[in-house]
Amino acid sequence: MIETTGVALAAGLSVGLLLFVLWRSRITNRRLIRKARRTEAVQTELTRQVEQLSAQLGIMQHELERAEQERSSAQAELAMLKRRINDDYVSRLGTARNLMNISHEVRTPMNAVMGFAQLLRDRATDGAVAHFTDIIFHNGQKMVNLVDNIIDVFRINVNSLRIRPPRSCNLDNMLFEVYTHFNELCYKQDNERVSIRLLNIDDEGEEPCVLHTDPERLRQVLFCMVDNAMKFTERGKVDMGYTLFPNDHVVQVFVRDTGIGIPEAQRSMVFESFVQLDNGSKRKYSGLGIGMFLSKHIAERLGGNIWFESSPNSGTTFYLMLPLSTSASRWAAEVQSPPSYRGEGRRILVVDDIRENYKFIEIALRDTQAQVEWARNGKEAVQMAKENGPYDFVLMDIQMPVMDGLEATKQLRAAQLSMPIVAQTAQDTARDDAQRYVEVGCMGSIEKPININELKLLIDQHFNTPAEG
Repeated sequence: MIETTGVALAAGLSVGLLLFVLWRSRITNRRLIRKARRTEAVQTELTRQVEQLSAQLGIMQHELERAEQERSSAQAELAMLKRRINDDYVSRLGTARNLMNISHEVRTPMNAVMGFAQLLRDRATDGAVAHFTDIIFHNGQKMVNLVDNIIDVFRINVNSLRIRPPRSCNLDNMLFEVYTHFNELCYKQDNERVSIRLLNIDDEGEEPCVLHTDPERLRQVLFCMVDNAMKFTERGKVDMGYTLFPNDHVVQVFVRDTGIGIPEAQRSMVFESFVQLDNGSKRKYSGLGIGMFLSKHIAERLGGNIWFESSPNSGTTFYLMLPLSTSASRWAAEVQSPPSYRGEGRRILVVDDIRENYKFIEIALRDTQAQVEWARNGKEAVQMAKENGPYDFVLMDIQMPVMDGLEATKQLRAAQLSMPIVAQTAQDTARDDAQRYVEVGCMGSIEKPININELKLLIDQHFNTPAEG
């Protein structure tokens, strides 16, 4: 009985233990299931986030690839634009250089043409001959100026227009020079329909107005302004002068005509290049349409401005505003004593490969009593100077065969030959060129076609100036 009871108790304990284990297992399983569900939820969320990030990464990758394509395309377009700009610049520069060569080829023969025209005019005893040579000279000068203006237009287009260092410039004398030039043209062309007058509205003082600027460029602007006024005035008058505004430190030059005026619709084109207000095969007025374009750009480079007022059929007034010195608005002009033009006992060497150019200068200088000799190129010039000793004055052409003028000047300076050497060139002397001439040993330069009086003045100045070694 006792054994039976013990067996039953053991069996009961075993069943209880088993039930306890089952209960614990169920609880554990429930916990594991909840944990697995949580893990599955986390994995699901992570998977969702990974997929979302992958999608965003794909979008970013696509945008990055598109940005890279756009960058590559932009770089290609920029490179193409740079090539176009460079090609355009090279093309324009090449055109400008070609025009410079054209200028040289035009100026070289025109030096002889205009030079001998001056000699004929000065020696003419017949009035008709003097009149004819004047026509040759002035039209030759007109052609040279036209070539120079065209070259300046292309210089402006490639941003290489050069302004010479400023120096004192007597505005009264320059306006009188321009007035005299166009007044003589009217007389020689028997143009009595147009009168040109020089007016100085601000004439209370006795001292002339002297500016500190580039005189050559200022003269170019004034000639363009008056030439434009004369061209569009068939009958009437052209007035020129200036007004001082000392409080504002400026001077205002004006050129006023009674010509055809400028229609409202065409006023925006006045300062454009190669644009004419009168176009077509039956156009009435000559010119290339570059004068006022040049005037505006030069005026701005001189620190000033140019503008106009106009009424159709009533005339036009162009104004040129230029700065005055801040120290004073008026100075006394420098007075130069007239040169003596005497050269007895002096030896002048003309270095030029064109015989006609030498002959013109030799004839022009005969009245100075100087001995004029000729060298056909730089090599001959060096040999003659070494063999015959230093000359009192050397007029050195720049562009020559065998040896050019720059190399010849270098060799003369290296040989310690003390004599004034002045460059003569068939190209308009820009600042860089003039500096280059000075660096090799020249004491100055003169442009072809050579004006006889300017040449004599230049020679006289150097006869009285110590030469460089």
